[in-house]
Formats: sequence, structure tokens, C-alpha cells
Amino acid sequence: MNFLWIVFFIPTFAMAQQAVDWSFNYGGSSADVLSRIINSSSGGFLASGFSMSSDADLPSNDGGYDAWAIKINETGQKEFVTVLGGSSSDYARDIVEVDGSHYLMLIDSYSSDGDFPVNLGNSDVWIKSFSLDGSIAGSLHFGGSGDDNAIRLIPATAGGHLIIGRTNSSDGTFPNHYGGYDGFCIRLTQNSQVAWIIQFGTKGNDGFVDALTLPDGNLLFLGSVYQTTQNTGWLLKANSLGELITEKRFEKASGVFPVCIQHHAGHFYVAANTNNVISRVTDRHMIIYKFDENLDLVGSIETGGAGGSDMILDMKPYDNNHLLCLITSNTNYSPFQGSHGGYDLFYALFSNDFELVHTRPFGGSVNEGMSGQNGNFVLDGTNAIAASNSNSSDGDVPANYGLADGWIFKANPTYSLGLPQLEKNNLKGMIIQPNPATDFIEVIDIPENTSSISILNLTGKTIKTQDIKPGKNILSVNDLPGGIYILHAHGKGIITASARFIKQ
Repeated sequence: MNFLWIVFFIPTFAMAQQAVDWSFNYGGSSADVLSRIINSSSGGFLASGFSMSSDADLPSNDGGYDAWAIKINETGQKEFVTVLGGSSSDYARDIVEVDGSHYLMLIDSYSSDGDFPVNLGNSDVWIKSFSLDGSIAGSLHFGGSGDDNAIRLIPATAGGHLIIGRTNSSDGTFPNHYGGYDGFCIRLTQNSQVAWIIQFGTKGNDGFVDALTLPDGNLLFLGSVYQTTQNTGWLLKANSLGELITEKRFEKASGVFPVCIQHHAGHFYVAANTNNVISRVTDRHMIIYKFDENLDLVGSIETGGAGGSDMILDMKPYDNNHLLCLITSNTNYSPFQGSHGGYDLFYALFSNDFELVHTRPFGGSVNEGMSGQNGNFVLDGTNAIAASNSNSSDGDVPANYGLADGWIFKANPTYSLGLPQLEKNNLKGMIIQPNPATDFIEVIDIPENTSSISILNLTGKTIKTQDIKPGKNILSVNDLPGGIYILHAHGKGIITASARFIKQ
């Protein structure tokens, strides 16, 4: 038993010395997925998803997929698991914490029994409230005779929440049907009462995938409308009562499949995926769009490898000048090289103006996050904690209970191991160590005839300059804010050499 205990925990211990702080699989012998994770005010994290197992971490299953949530502490140790289900499939789509007193789980349910005793059509929308110890405290139910799909549960200004998604019902909760699927929003008050319900759409298949509550009280919805032959990106601004103010559409010949939106550094950044329009890409790949406050397009980046898919799952501001993205990829080509096998999860760091700073893979020899729909992350300082699904039991993944497991890992997404662009420059071979740095950096192999070194931020602004001697030099960086910096070597008769480093 002692031998087995040591073998089981070797992967986690070994990775703690590298990019991964800790990594755990949660699940049972069947298929289990975690798709959302949030920070908990009581410490640690809460993740939600759906499961078919009834053993190991999952105490029961009522039929098909059941909705489930797992609470873990700061080091990934399980504290409690809550499972909700009926005889059909039930999917947890989102989870939020309310005032440090209880959690709300947003669920798509196809059941009409068990924890979901009523079903008005195909899929209905449920919110389940449970206390900080995992016990169920109450529920809300919405639906019509059609298909009503919940996507996100979003905190609103002045308290309460927004439920967004898509529906093709024309009765019950959603009587105002435009045709096909419509995007919907249900505004809940602070007391979980319905303030209003609104639908937007065309005659095609439309829906919302994310939303923001803006500082002025207005709402911004992200989704897509289906036009003729492909999905078109859709931004819709409404006032605090859900009344339309303006909308914007953005398209590609191969379709746009929006994922999430962030209000960052005075702009709106939209993460999306698209089908093949680049000759070297054979399947879906990622796009980030940048819009100004008037919803006018400022710029975009579209990137992917060859021979597979590179799909963005989540995007968040990393600091004032950067965006961090979670991506699932099976291409193993630049910029998503270094895969352990199958699909890996990648962190990709972009500047606000779309300079790709670096990418870093996490995973095992099989598949992680491969559905392209399951996975997000939260930040804890400079570290990121991601929740998704995994089929591996090697590499960064310590175990596997059966089919797919829920997988949560904490890592430094800017860890430089295996990232040559963060260790050496591409001109003269300078090396910076340690990288990432905290108090100082040591610069090795400085070119001959170098007289000074400058440190610049990624906007090109010089932060400090220091005279040096060729060879080996130590520079203090303890006065720099955390972020990515460029080091330039200057001297008579040499081309300016550069190298990047990370200040933690």
C-alpha cells in the first residue's frame, strides 16, 4: 500500500517543481466532465459539469448525465461533491457564488423526475441553490414546449443575475418567438425574482453565449445569428430593462462561433472560433476580435496550426497589457507545438494589440478538452486554475478513473520551460535567468561591444537603462510591476539584440 501511495502521488509532486503547482482528476468509471470553475470566498474553488458515473468521486447517477459540482481547497483536495439528476440527462452549464452565503448552479435538464420533477418540453432551464456545504436550498424553473438551452449565469449590477441562452419555444417562459432559435435573457432580482424576460432573434437559429453588465447599467450580449449558410458573430447592446439600443454583426465566409467577451483596457475583446479559411488549417481555429466602446471593429488576430483544430475555450485579462487564453489543440504545429499527444490544453498569452507572447501546453498522451466546449479558468495572482476534461493518465495528468474525468490543475501559464522565445533572444543568443524573475535578472552571453541594456514594456516604452560590460551582468527588477518585458542590448557596431523575460 505504501508503494502504491508513493507511485500515485509522484506525478503531482514532480510537477510542483515545474510549471504545474498541482493537478488532480475527479470522477468515476464512466464519462465525467467539468466545464466551469470559480473562486470561493471560503477558500479554494468550486467547479461544475456533468457526469455519468456512480462510483469513486460520484456517489450516484439517476440516468444519462447528471449535473454535479465539486468543492476543492487551495491545494486541490476534495471537500464535497453535489450531484443533481433525473432519469434523462441534466447538464450543469454555469455556477456562481452569491454574497459568500450560497451558490447558484445553472442547469439544462431533459428530465421530468428526480431533482427535476417538471419538464415542459425538450430541455428546460433550472437554477439550483445550495449552501456552502453542498446541501440543496431551493430552485427556479423556466421553459416552454420546445428546446430551451441555458448557457451562462452572469452577475448583474445592483444585484441579481442574468440567465442567457437560446430557445425555440413559443410559449411558457418564452412566448415571443421570432423563428428557429432566439437568444434570450432572464433578469433576476437580488431576491431571485424575475424582473423581466426578453428574446432577440431572426427567422434563423440565433442565441447568446455570454454577456456583460456595463458600468453605465447597460447590457452587452454576445452570440451569433445564422445567416443563409453560416454563423455570424453578434453583439447586441440593451438598456437595463432589456430594450434594444444597438447591435453589431461580424462575419467570415467560414462562419464565426463566439465563445466569450471581456471588457478590458477600454475595449471589448471577443473570443471566437471559425472553420477553415487559412490554407494550413484543416479544421476550427481561434480568433480574437477587438471592438471600441461604440462597437466598431479595431482589429483581430486569427491563428492556428496545421492538420487539426485549435479552439479557444476561455479568455481573461492577465494584467493591464495582456490577455490570457485557454485553448484546446491537436495540431502540434506553431503556435501550438509541444503537444503531449491528442488534444492538449494550451495557455496562450497575447498583448492587447495581439502580439502572441508565448504558448504553453498542458496534458497527457490522450485528449484534454477535446469537445471544444468544456473548460475555463480563474486567476490566483499570476497563476491560473483550469477546469476541463481529460482522458489521460500521464504527463501533466496524474490519474484516470475510466473514460473522461473532470480535471483541475493549477499552473503558472507564463512558466518559461520549453519556451525558447522566453529564454533566449532570436538574434544574439542572450540568456536571462531566472525567468520568471522576482528581484533580479542575470544576463548571460551579452554580445561584444554592448555598452548598455534597456528594459522596455510590450508597448515599446523604455522603463530603465543601465550601462554594462560584455559577458555577465546582474540587473535589479524588484521595482518593476509584474508582467512581460523586453530587454535590449545596445552598442556600437551591433544590431540591437533583444530577449524577453517575465517579472512575477
